[in-house]
Amino acid sequence: MGEVARIFAGELDRVLLQKWDSSGVFRASYYLEKDKLMAVTERNAGAFDPSFKGNPRRRYTYQDLVWLQLLVYVKIQFEKDRVPNAKRKSAEIIASIREITNDRCPSAARLLFVGKSDVYLLLEDREVAQRLGKDNQLAIRALLTGSTFAEVKGRIAVLEAAEEISALDLAADGS
Repeated sequence: MGEVARIFAGELDRVLLQKWDSSGVFRASYYLEKDKLMAVTERNAGAFDPSFKGNPRRRYTYQDLVWLQLLVYVKIQFEKDRVPNAKRKSAEIIASIREITNDRCPSAARLLFVGKSDVYLLLEDREVAQRLGKDNQLAIRALLTGSTFAEVKGRIAVLEAAEEISALDLAADGS
């Protein structure tokens, strides 16, 4: 755990990693107790030694580090926007992404931050933006993905060609 804290120096520390692990927000894939290596699923099922009173040594996989890197990215964005409880909300966003993607970590470029705390995951395969988080509020801003934006531009071009509307100068972002 100390090695992981050093990798993410300044962004994550041992205390935060331990807190996330014990609360179930972000768990290591493996644990080492009394020289016995066990998967998180084994540990959750009660395979640990009840006489062991110490803190188990967490063993993070490369995939864990990739997820932690994405979590740090979200946390930094939230902290920049001064979102309350940025660390906890970041962990909730990562938990949502893990569920949506069946534990396959997407690129940080697939995340879209809107306003102070709305985060969307742009899903390549479905060409949609899925809102992340637990509050179930509707988005106030419409999000146009690649094919939707191309379709709108095509319809505008047809209307311009038929002279049903005057020519519009669209910027790359649609404004």
